[in-house]
Amino acid sequence: MNKRVEKKHLRKTVLLEQAIRKECEEMRSVGQDSNEKLTAIAARAEMQEEILDLFYKEFKEMKARVSEKRHIRTYIRIREELKKELRPWEHEGLNISSPIVALELLQYDIEEVLKDMGVEIVPVREGDSYDENIHKATRREAVTDPVEHGKILYVSNDTYLWEGKPVVLAEVVVGVLEEGEGDSE
Repeated sequence: MNKRVEKKHLRKTVLLEQAIRKECEEMRSVGQDSNEKLTAIAARAEMQEEILDLFYKEFKEMKARVSEKRHIRTYIRIREELKKELRPWEHEGLNISSPIVALELLQYDIEEVLKDMGVEIVPVREGDSYDENIHKATRREAVTDPVEHGKILYVSNDTYLWEGKPVVLAEVVVGVLEEGEGDSE
């Protein structure tokens, strides 16, 4: 849990307690009879308790969201590691299908867990146009073909969105047209 958030909620609680004490002192000085004082104190105490309950519920929900995001990042990391391990086997054409199938099933299960948690997996492919909102350029590589300018040349991982916001951006290599190329007309 974020220490700043915890301090903020603690500060709100302390301020609330101080306000209750101040109100109680003011009521004592007003000179009401004992029953009226007790009724007013009880009503205010109930209201303050409801406010504290709301703060507590908000705090618990925020803590759950932070914890869920941590779990999401773990599943994303595991899925990406599996994909990296499978890549060489797919390209080599090796005949070791049962371990590959087992790993692919595990990768599929992890994808389903992520989807159940509300994570959207945005696949990124070589040749896609670079978009800074869902891609992170780890390197820019000079290209001579104008068609490859601004295109993704290599993809390290997919992009993951949770609640519409990026959790992990795809790390990519982007093609950049060399100076003087494509201007020959």
